Amino acid sequence: MLETGLTLPDFLDTAAILCGALVGAMGATRKDLDWLGVFIVAFCTGVGGGLVRDVLLQSGTPVILQHPSYQLYAGIGAVAGIFFAKGAARFNRAYQALDTLMIGVWVILACAKAQTVGLTPIAVIVVGTIAAIGGGMVRDILIHETAAVVQAGYWYTLCAFGAAIMFVALSGLGTPLAVAQIAAIVTASGMRWASLHYHIRTPTPYDMTDQTLRLLHLDRL
Repeated sequence: MLETGLTLPDFLDTAAILCGALVGAMGATRKDLDWLGVFIVAFCTGVGGGLVRDVLLQSGTPVILQHPSYQLYAGIGAVAGIFFAKGAARFNRAYQALDTLMIGVWVILACAKAQTVGLTPIAVIVVGTIAAIGGGMVRDILIHETAAVVQAGYWYTLCAFGAAIMFVALSGLGTPLAVAQIAAIVTASGMRWASLHYHIRTPTPYDMTDQTLRLLHLDRL
């Protein structure tokens, strides 16, 4: 039960933490870390999104510290990753499907909590987006890689951003909470699927300085 007005299967958050920890372990093992290093990276990846959200909101003790079950799930995923990282990689498609679904779930959890502390709509969108990508960011920082969620590639951060906008917009229009939440999940999942299926990637920055100077006839100054 998610305490945001919408009932979702209890296994979703459990599976997301477990899978997040496994993916963190797979990333850590590629860096030849020792078992404790792999465990730390995996554990932090599993709980990273919720922890980042609660730190941003500063609205009390982070949820991960209040619910031992979440710590247990992250620990189980981390230990499994230490011993079975290669085996877990065989289920990459299943993870990708779950991860796609969970983008929207983490967005609505973060946005709903941000709304309860009275943040403005823009701030709610920011918190929802960052929370959804928090686990991946924590993992990449710990293993000294450029965060994958901010690199050019298939949509991920953009999906979270789109879902957060959808949730905040519908909430602001007075749409029933359950409808806004479902719409956010569908938005994130649909955008992610379209990006992967049609090979749509985020572009790299395009510097238009030279073209602008020529247009304004300032290139010879």
